[in-house]
Amino acid sequence: MFGGSPAALSNQTTVLEKGDKAPPFGFQTDMLVPRAIRDEWGDFVWWDRSRNVPRAITRDQVGARRRRRPAARGTVEVTLLDGKKVACRPVFDLVKEYAAHFDPKTTRS
Repeated sequence: MFGGSPAALSNQTTVLEKGDKAPPFGFQTDMLVPRAIRDEWGDFVWWDRSRNVPRAITRDQVGARRRRRPAARGTVEVTLLDGKKVACRPVFDLVKEYAAHFDPKTTRS
């Protein structure tokens, strides 16, 4: 969505480049992620309600130390780098819709 490489991770995460060897299990102090998997993960996007814009976020930037007001429900239109517009929804909203199909009547055995 934003283009470029994934952000650097620093919150007890080490990205192993091709050819790097992980320390033995008893000596690992960080979460170890091979570069190929880190590149596949990419970064996440959240909708900033206060500014009404999408923002990139890494796993390092999530937690109690961060102050954000992300949208948890609804749909927003986002313009991609190629100019195409797509409708996006927060994962919480999608899970809420999906979970509604599992009311007590439906899930009784």
